[in-house]
Amino acid sequence: METVLECDGKIRIPDEVLKKLGINVGDKISITVEDESIILKKVHVEEEVPPPPLHLLYRPEITHDPLSGEKLDRNLELEARLMTIPVFNRLAKRGFFIMSEKNRLLAFGFRTVEDAIQYFLDKGTITLEDLRKAGIKWK
Repeated sequence: METVLECDGKIRIPDEVLKKLGINVGDKISITVEDESIILKKVHVEEEVPPPPLHLLYRPEITHDPLSGEKLDRNLELEARLMTIPVFNRLAKRGFFIMSEKNRLLAFGFRTVEDAIQYFLDKGTITLEDLRKAGIKWK
């Protein structure tokens, strides 16, 4: 393939070449100069995860189950991220995150928060895209 150097140093790469390389508009590429050659490579960038919206946490001060007194193993970062998903926001208002595993199983049918995530994914209530937007990496 040959191309012409345009003004301002721009090089136009044909769409079929970009498509073959898997490069889209807005992708980052690295440029390496070796002798008289220019090497272009697509740079795979990990998507930056926004900080968890801790202001959305439901009762973060509760560290023990209000009914049994059992110490809770809460993942406040995960809870805050889940609070941006409507179904988990509604569950939180019913005490979902402030229960021991045993009481959560009795009240909601899920032993762990991860079980609930998987259930709602399988049911189609939430999608992997919902989790991605919330900053949650899932299996």
